[in-house]
Amino acid sequence: MIAYGYDCNYEIMGNFEFDYKKTDTKSRPRAAMVNTNKKGISLRLYLNNVDKHREHIENAPPHIKKAFVFTGGDCTSCNTACAPGKNYIIDGEQYRKCNHRTFMFDNPTVEKLPDYTELLARFFTMKK
Repeated sequence: MIAYGYDCNYEIMGNFEFDYKKTDTKSRPRAAMVNTNKKGISLRLYLNNVDKHREHIENAPPHIKKAFVFTGGDCTSCNTACAPGKNYIIDGEQYRKCNHRTFMFDNPTVEKLPDYTELLARFFTMKK
């Protein structure tokens, strides 16, 4: 993540949470969060402009694609800070997901790390 221009802060509040945010910017947008707890590890990626990367996602391994086409998490515009959520098309189907429930990867493994890294590389440019 450092190579992409993000640094990590972490919290310990009953579990470990690693939060990756953009360096050298005032707003410090978040790119990823890793959370560990008794249920295991989860990885959440904060991705935008999904349609721009549609072809890659449509051809991605099932554990990547699943985070984009999962059932549930539909946006109901319940939170004005979130609305209108994430809108995108995958395999010809329109999705409108809540910003607070998107792009979660449960129990990521080291073997799948190259797939997550490739996804990040497509959505985030390298720091110059």
